[in-house]
Amino acid sequence: MQSNDDFTVGGSISLNCHGWNPATESIASTVESFTLMKADGSIVQCRRDRPHDHELFGAVCGGYGLLWYHYLGRTARGANVLYRAEEFSASAANYSARFASIVAAADVTIGLAYGRISVAPGPWFLNDARITRFVRVDANEAAANTVLENGGTFGVTATEIDLARAVFRASVQNRLGKLGRWAIERVHGQIHRTVSRNSRNHREN
Repeated sequence: MQSNDDFTVGGSISLNCHGWNPATESIASTVESFTLMKADGSIVQCRRDRPHDHELFGAVCGGYGLLWYHYLGRTARGANVLYRAEEFSASAANYSARFASIVAAADVTIGLAYGRISVAPGPWFLNDARITRFVRVDANEAAANTVLENGGTFGVTATEIDLARAVFRASVQNRLGKLGRWAIERVHGQIHRTVSRNSRNHREN
């Protein structure tokens, strides 16, 4: 899944997009079938499980819309489960080892994991890093700060959204803004948040 939630299914299939999770394949691996309009105006259905569709299937997934007009697609879907965000410190020197122990060798079910290295000026530049993983939790174990759309009590307020946007915008082409943003993320981050796989708040992070 991509980091943003404003992409169309057809557009995503046409460029064979991928998400942040290094253990997950691109979207083509989830496509089961699609209906499309060919250049001659005819409408056809293409299925992954039909051998005679394999050539067209491969041309459509990642074809950037050069051969067809996409009409309708069907992809496999994952269950809408709950995850708790956990963050860990790392450095450029120990990043690979930290990621391997925190993610690859983890004894918990991880739905998403990613790492970022600091581009803030000063001693943190290309040295300090953060690793975030989303660990699956059962519904009855979800903390009270589960986002509102999942029946919890936690919701991002308009003020919090405005503040996050201001911090992000301030970091664009601004050394002090980058430094301030990384300092805030080191302290606050996403620790203790419980979100659903389909949560808008989850997709935006």
